[in-house]
Amino acid sequence: MEIVRVDPSSPYLAEVKKLWRVNSDTLGMMPDGAFDEHAGLGHVLGVVETDQLLGYLLFRSAKGKAKITHLCAAAAARGRGIARLLVNELVKITSHLSGIELKCRRDFDVSNLWPKLGFFPARECVGRAVSGSKLTVWWMDYGKPSLFSHKASTTAIDVVIDTNVLIDIVDRRNDESLGLRADWLQDEIRLCVTEEVLVDFHRQADEALRLKRFSDSNEFPRLAAHPTEYQRAENLIKPLFPNTKSARDESDVRQLIHAVAADVTVFVSRDGPLLDRAEEVYTACGLSIVRPAELIARIDELVREEEYQRALVAGTRQISRQRVGTTNDDVLDAIRCPNETKRELETLLHSFQADPHRFDCEQVTDQGDKTLAVYVVDTRESFDRLPMFRVCSHRLAGTLSRTILTGLIQNVIRRGKAGIVVTEPKLNDVQSSACSDLGFLAGEEGWFKLAFTGIHSPNELANRVEQCGLSEPTVGQLASSLRLALTPQDESEIEHVLWPVKVGGSQQSNFIVPIRPEFAQDLFDEHLARQTLWGANIDLALNPESAYYRSARSQIVKAPGRILWYVSDKGNLEGRKAIRACSRIAEVVVDKPKTLFRRFKRLGVYEWSDVFETAKHSLDTDIMAIRFHDTELIHPVPWDTFQEVLRRNGINTNLESPISITSQAFEEIYALALNSPALR
Repeated sequence: MEIVRVDPSSPYLAEVKKLWRVNSDTLGMMPDGAFDEHAGLGHVLGVVETDQLLGYLLFRSAKGKAKITHLCAAAAARGRGIARLLVNELVKITSHLSGIELKCRRDFDVSNLWPKLGFFPARECVGRAVSGSKLTVWWMDYGKPSLFSHKASTTAIDVVIDTNVLIDIVDRRNDESLGLRADWLQDEIRLCVTEEVLVDFHRQADEALRLKRFSDSNEFPRLAAHPTEYQRAENLIKPLFPNTKSARDESDVRQLIHAVAADVTVFVSRDGPLLDRAEEVYTACGLSIVRPAELIARIDELVREEEYQRALVAGTRQISRQRVGTTNDDVLDAIRCPNETKRELETLLHSFQADPHRFDCEQVTDQGDKTLAVYVVDTRESFDRLPMFRVCSHRLAGTLSRTILTGLIQNVIRRGKAGIVVTEPKLNDVQSSACSDLGFLAGEEGWFKLAFTGIHSPNELANRVEQCGLSEPTVGQLASSLRLALTPQDESEIEHVLWPVKVGGSQQSNFIVPIRPEFAQDLFDEHLARQTLWGANIDLALNPESAYYRSARSQIVKAPGRILWYVSDKGNLEGRKAIRACSRIAEVVVDKPKTLFRRFKRLGVYEWSDVFETAKHSLDTDIMAIRFHDTELIHPVPWDTFQEVLRRNGINTNLESPISITSQAFEEIYALALNSPALR
């Protein structure tokens, strides 16, 4: 028997679908297209023998763990250890994650299998599929320290379904739409409708059917929006659909408008005209229009779009920041938490405003002066503290949380502070997720971020962590972890948590990647950006995460690793022909341009025309996307200076494409940028 990856061109993909159909009663609904999407991502494993498929495993990778969606063995092959082979292979290829999770009905016979494979029951929940079955959540832990595990929100994102998808589900008339009710999806999404569906149903002449449809709509939460928000959304959406003629077409467009006004980021439809305008709608307002199968296949990407949509804030004048002035009712209503009175909040804000030498009180607003966030920084001690960090419920809440925190971290580093502690007692899931993503650690006082600089050995870092001045249990855990044998992935995580520090003698891969000045200015370089009409407030435009596209001819870049960005000698901006920044590599993906653009468009900066140009205007050419974060702007290291370092380390290059460099060469160049001796 042999384990194979089932890709879209594999002859076994059709056999996987056939095996699923035979066992769909227990495996649940799965649209045909979702199998293709998972295969394209390399998320389908098969066991074959003499060219015959004996079983398959379909999985996802999300929130730091692997999630099994399907695990199935052919009836004739059961009892031969197919499930164990597949799970063992999954463990191998997801060793960088924290473990494997799956959900299974308690009344299924296969429940007896999971303990034998090393899973344990973590919790129980009630399935939201039509059957309303009781589910057990099974977990296999990889035994890694929990220090670097991201605390992800357990709150499902709201997804608006249109009228036809609603009817598909309640009448059980379309398998693709019914896939949205699969048990494994219910922790991820909450299917909702807009008030416009009632308008749709009102046009039904048959009274009995009309009343039934009204009742059907009550199965789903109904989202509403303030008329002002609806008007704003209408101004964005309506111009994109100039040729709507029928009442049904107009209703379809209004459902989109309602979804945008309700701050939803995903709209599900099988309607061709709406799907045809998906790119334009996303560009205008950040709403992703997807088919049910696409939602199922891209759920993890769409959740990330909910959390972070840089394209809607960076490089524009859409948001601004200023000192909190008067605490009027609009501001208080925008940031007030549940179970908090307006008087309590006003008194708290006034206490901060009364001591301006200690507290910086900042407000973020949009073009219409609508309050998006208010935060307060206590600058008195070695650690900056955030006693207030309120981000309003808005489709940009995740993005704003990350960009605000990134700017505050940068400010801490510029001023030589030890770090930052978020002590806000009323953090919500969105803000906690942002803290986790940016390398904050959870402590008894709140979320804290240590900010170390330079190049240090793990033992030196352990000593510095112990001496940081925070009496948090997690601090001791971090110090202990630093004294263990570290893998490249561990070193990468440590550099994330202690950013912008670098681990000396690291086993990570190191690269120099050339980048054109016009892309550098938008991806990370505020100094280049100041030479253009790039209107964004720099602190708000600092980019926690981004993606860079290149030809796939040279595929040497890989994760975990670091990139030194070389701004090439092209164009007429200053600051060219030098290494200007350093980033942590999160992911390297090679695929067709349309697929990559769809996957990473939430990160902004690149238009489709840029990606298409990278592919030499071919939809069938593979290109490479490098997703990176933890970017540090460093003092420029000119061409002649770093070339001397490279030659000393036996590397000769004209940097026409990315190159791999040794850890020693990386440290020498990085030390030059910091004007400090490299670690020997």
